[in-house]
Amino acid sequence: KTFWFFSLDQFYIRGGQLSGLNTNATAKMLAGNFSELSVPIADPSSTTIESRFSHFRKMDGVLFAFAGTDIDLATGKVLETTSVRSIKVNPQFDSAVFGTL
Repeated sequence: KTFWFFSLDQFYIRGGQLSGLNTNATAKMLAGNFSELSVPIADPSSTTIESRFSHFRKMDGVLFAFAGTDIDLATGKVLETTSVRSIKVNPQFDSAVFGTL
């Protein structure tokens, strides 16, 4: 028996920029000084996140989750949602693509 696990996080921007912090690193930031930012930097180690998967569909005999939600367990706040449009199981492709890596 073989077990395969696949995870993909992807988002699309429709109609403009992300509604949050959008910036390029300044010289101060590259040196480790983030005092120029207008929002605080969150410590990711202080958050316990649970990933919940749903909308399972069977593809070639394997169940795949077509939706997912990441939730901050301390607050119950939804941090991210993921929606999968399609999955191709064992797609055929030109092996020459590995020569370009």
